[in-house]
Amino acid sequence: MRSSKYLLVCVLALALFSGCMGGGGVKNISVSITPTQATVNQGGTRQFNATVTGTPNKEVTWSISPENGGTITPDGLYQAPTTPGTYHVIATSKANPSKQAQAVVTVPEITVDVQPSSVTLDQGATQQFTAQVAGTINSGITWNVDPENGGTITENGLYTAPNTPGTYTVIAASAAEPTKRSEAEVTVREISIEIEPSEITLELDEEYQFTAVVRGTVDTGVDWSISPAGMGPITEDGLYTAPSTAGTYTVIATSKADQTKTA
Repeated sequence: MRSSKYLLVCVLALALFSGCMGGGGVKNISVSITPTQATVNQGGTRQFNATVTGTPNKEVTWSISPENGGTITPDGLYQAPTTPGTYHVIATSKANPSKQAQAVVTVPEITVDVQPSSVTLDQGATQQFTAQVAGTINSGITWNVDPENGGTITENGLYTAPNTPGTYTVIAASAAEPTKRSEAEVTVREISIEIEPSEITLELDEEYQFTAVVRGTVDTGVDWSISPAGMGPITEDGLYTAPSTAGTYTVIATSKADQTKTA
């Protein structure tokens, strides 16, 4: 009788143990991950967290799929690669490696946006350009001008127009990926001069102040001259004195920036 009771207790204990293992234990382990999806710039980081239920062992093993899709620390700190794409962060239960959760990570392409996208400048004038880089933690920009004689630009994007009219291109390229770039069009004006008045009648030896307006360049200076030479003096400021001889004469203003431009 004692043996039967002992056997019954053992069977009940075994059944209870089996029930615990079957209804709980490693079979009821579940893993969840947060966030379940994220966009991470190239080279950027994101913290992931995993929650394990159904077991006292809350530890997970972190991994990336594919393997070149970035790196992740034992604490779940993910760092994106420098290649755009879609990757998976995986948290696997150490108690039961068949139980895992995944998060989708999108690593975007690098883009560059330069502003202003177009501008018209006088010869020798300056223009500050700015560029915004997206898709990478490296916000560095390399500035260039095309063609090379189309002006100069500093490492901070300050452009100086050349002394030659034309259309040129300012280029902002990503320091992280030079093939990713944005362009701005620069139009440099022709130089033109107007003289006021365009004609006048003066008395002999009379003085008259002429003015010249220069457009298309930051250098608005002019050189004054008379044709025929000697038919009255003119100062560097355009103050003309008629000669003592009657006649028709020409007052000429020549651009200091471009000697081919006169009025």
